[in-house]
Amino acid sequence: MARQHKDDRITQPTIYWAFLRQAWAGLETLLADSAVIVIRIGGSTLSKSELFEGLKTTLAQGMSEFDVKALTSGITSNIRRREISAFRPTLAKERVEHDFTFELMRRAA
Repeated sequence: MARQHKDDRITQPTIYWAFLRQAWAGLETLLADSAVIVIRIGGSTLSKSELFEGLKTTLAQGMSEFDVKALTSGITSNIRRREISAFRPTLAKERVEHDFTFELMRRAA
């Protein structure tokens, strides 16, 4: 079966969430005992609430040494027109991205 996208994580949410869990786990040792992380993410197939829950869950699972607290439920902004939109009007569909902010506190050993 031919792939439609270069990155299948984008089209398969379960694989994408597994990828993010692994990414967060890799960052865990690099963080101070207290940190704030802002994640900018866009997605045309998942709702804002699905993205929020997915990020919150994967952060908690991937960074198991930390308590994860959401500081916002996400701030949404429009993705501005790209130059290619002038030449390919079919790309005119409005796209958004969301900024989610989380506080991470390392649990006492």
